[in-house]
Amino acid sequence: MVNRVLFSSGIRAGARLNPAARPGVLACARSMRTGFALCSGSLSALLGLAFILTFAWQGLLSPALAQNAPPRPVNSALSDPLAPPRADPLRVACDQALWPFSFKNDSEQTGFELELWEKLAAGMAVEYEMIPMPFEQIIEALEKGEIDLSVAVIPVTKARQERVSFSLPYYRIGLAGLCRQEEAALPDEPAVGRGSDKKKQKAPGKFDAFNDKTVAVQQGSAAESFALEYLQESRLRTYAYQEEMFFDLLAHTVDIVFAELTTLEAYLNVTGNPELALCTPVFEKHNLAIALPKNSPHLKEVNRQIQNLRQSSEFKELCLKWFGTVPELGR
Repeated sequence: MVNRVLFSSGIRAGARLNPAARPGVLACARSMRTGFALCSGSLSALLGLAFILTFAWQGLLSPALAQNAPPRPVNSALSDPLAPPRADPLRVACDQALWPFSFKNDSEQTGFELELWEKLAAGMAVEYEMIPMPFEQIIEALEKGEIDLSVAVIPVTKARQERVSFSLPYYRIGLAGLCRQEEAALPDEPAVGRGSDKKKQKAPGKFDAFNDKTVAVQQGSAAESFALEYLQESRLRTYAYQEEMFFDLLAHTVDIVFAELTTLEAYLNVTGNPELALCTPVFEKHNLAIALPKNSPHLKEVNRQIQNLRQSSEFKELCLKWFGTVPELGR
C-alpha cells in the first residue's frame, strides 16, 4: 500500500517530490521494526521521481524530435490503405526495322507509329513499355496474351481478323516497287487484290516486267507474302533491314525494292535521288490498325482516341513530319 501511495503522489506532484512523502520516509528510518517499510518506501519514492523526470524530459525533447523526424511519404500504402492498386504498364509490341513507321535510331526507338501511339497513350492516360518484336511473332504473341497490343504496320486482313482484334484504321498502305530509272517502265494495269477481298486470279502478263528480275523484300513483311504468291518468276532476295535493300538497289545488286508505297515515297522524299523512281501499278491496298487480343478491354478506348486524333491537326502534322505529305487515310 505504501508503494502505491508514494507512486501516485509523485505523479500528482508533477516535476517535484510531494513533501507529504517526507515524514513517512523519516518515520521508517527511525524505526528498526519498519526496516522493510523504509526500503520499500524509499524505493517507491525514487521510482516516482524517475517517472516524473522522464515525462518532463520527453516533453522537452518531443518538439525537437518531431521537427527533425523524416516526413512520412504521402503516397505510401500506410497513409492511404484504401487507394486502388496501380495498373501494370501496357505491353506494346513494335518493330525495329520498319522505317519510317517504327525503327531504331541509334539507341532510340522512334518513327511515325511510335509517335502516333505516344499521342494515343497520353489521351488514354496509361503507362506502357515498348517491346521490340519480329513482325512474324506478333500475332501469336497477342493470341497468347504475352503483349497487350501492337503498333507494327500490321495490315488488316480477313485471316488476321480471325485471330486478333483490330482498332479503327489510322492509315492505308499499298505495295509498289522502287527501281532505277531504266527499270521503271512496268505495265500500268489495275492493281491486283485491292481492298480486303483479294482476288486470286492472275491476269496473263500482269507481272511480266518482274520476270527475271532480282527483287528485294523485307523478311516477314506484306511485300514478301505478296511476292511469294505472285512474283514467282522473279529472283527474290530477303532482307532483315530496309536500308540494306536500298543500298543494294543503288549498287545494282538488286533490280527492284518491293515494299510499302508510303515507305518508298518517304525514301524518295528524304533522299531526293533522281536516279530512282517508283514502279507502277500499286498492289494490294490494306488498312493499318492497332492489333489487340480478342475481347481486349482496351479496344474501345483505343478506338475513341484514334477517332479524336484523326480529326485533329496533330495527325496532319505527324504525317507531314514523317512522310512529307498527308496520305490516304484508312476507312
